[in-house]
Amino acid sequence: MIDTENIIPFVVTSGEPAGIGPDIVLSLAKRADHKSFVVFANIDVLMKRARMMGLHVNFVRYESNLELSQVADNSLIIKDFNIAEEVVPGLLNQKNSDYVVNMIEEATMGCLSGQFKGLVTAPVHKNIINQSGNEFLGHTEHISSICQSKRPIMTFISNSMRLALATTHTPLLTISGLITVDLLTHLCKTITEDMAKFFGIKAA
Repeated sequence: MIDTENIIPFVVTSGEPAGIGPDIVLSLAKRADHKSFVVFANIDVLMKRARMMGLHVNFVRYESNLELSQVADNSLIIKDFNIAEEVVPGLLNQKNSDYVVNMIEEATMGCLSGQFKGLVTAPVHKNIINQSGNEFLGHTEHISSICQSKRPIMTFISNSMRLALATTHTPLLTISGLITVDLLTHLCKTITEDMAKFFGIKAA
């Protein structure tokens, strides 16, 4: 059983509102550990998407004094974010890009402050964000900038494998010029330390 009284939740950003992000976060309500997540989203967007999908989900507004033990089953804890224009599923709207970026930035700051213990991100549409005037290469680069990390490492984790990439969102044509002894040394050193720290793997 999850101790909901002393839990520090994860934060989940709902991503591109016209995409699959809202569908993904709605599925959290069915999980046994649904109280472990705070979803950043526009609550009206989620309500409309739930109706469209034929889902019955209870929405609980996130507040600092919220008692997680009082959150009912089949519920989502939501921090409501303003959105510029009404969302039409499947139809991208660059006017809603600030909403997407704001969720990522506030969620990252919440993790850095200790309010949340980790960040889960739903998919975004990088091109539409850039069309809006926001410079956005990807989640990895944007979050690392907020964290003032000059050398982020993008990793993929499963039960059977841990994969780290030497570069992040980089055009294939330029990758060979970026691979240096210094980069690979930093990568291997960081991975070795973090495999031991976070996964208990002493000889990565």
